[in-house]
Amino acid sequence: MEDVSLFEKYNFYLVSIFTFFAGLPWLVLGFMSFLILIGLIPDAVLTLISSMNSIASFLDASLSTILIFFASFLNVYLFFKIGGFFLKTAKQFTVDIDNCWTGFSRLILKDGIILFLIGIISLLVESSASNDLNDVESIREIIDSGLLLFIFSIPMILSIMFMFIQNSLNEKSIVAGYFLIMRCVIRMIILMIAAYVSLMILIPVMGIFALSAPILLILDGLSQAIGSCIIVIKQINEDRDSDNYYNSFLELEQTSSPLENELEFHDESIPNRYAKGVQDDDGYEWIEHPTGSDEWYWREQTFSQWQKY
Repeated sequence: MEDVSLFEKYNFYLVSIFTFFAGLPWLVLGFMSFLILIGLIPDAVLTLISSMNSIASFLDASLSTILIFFASFLNVYLFFKIGGFFLKTAKQFTVDIDNCWTGFSRLILKDGIILFLIGIISLLVESSASNDLNDVESIREIIDSGLLLFIFSIPMILSIMFMFIQNSLNEKSIVAGYFLIMRCVIRMIILMIAAYVSLMILIPVMGIFALSAPILLILDGLSQAIGSCIIVIKQINEDRDSDNYYNSFLELEQTSSPLENELEFHDESIPNRYAKGVQDDDGYEWIEHPTGSDEWYWREQTFSQWQKY
């Protein structure tokens, strides 16, 4: 990783490490699910063989086996897919600053998906609770039911907002960067609360060794919060430098000499005001333009505009 200080580099390495360890359990679950899937094969073969005494039982056994293997394979695929997502995201934080934007964008995408799933579950819970209120009579209960629906819809609303932020982060938007900082700070506060709670629970059991979990939680929260601030500040400075670079060209264009502007926008049908003519006895300056055309122009003082004769 270039163009970053040693502190910034190691901070992004911390983000990468914690992201990697977040995906590791999913890979372990995927591997265990794969072993379970392999172990199901002998039982499935024996079940199919034992059911071959009739076509109906064989078809039932075959359908059940297909469904079980499909569900097991889907579990293996999802676990490895989620684990691979975290590994690819962790790699982004070890390349350069631009890839760090991509890494945080992928983390925001992960948050959006989690919020979406929480929203789906919340709406299902709210729907089942509403079905129990078949005899709603009072307006108060109707209002409470609508308010409850709105509260359970908040995760869905946040997930949609996170999707927009994720897309803007890919374009290195400063506004999206501010939302990213806010997200990382809130996440850091939640992890610090979790660290305090875990410390209170584990100290009576583990003693001094209970400090390891809270320290890791705090480092995880701090590294992402600091990393988000780093990429946003660097992008602001980069945009400012780009504006200064553009403004320097703009100032150079505005401070160009009048002669250059006159030459650039000069009307060729009349002589250039900087062209030198012949002065007569009365003090008037004369010039033929174009040469040999027998069309003459005159003026009273040098560098004034030529007048056609």
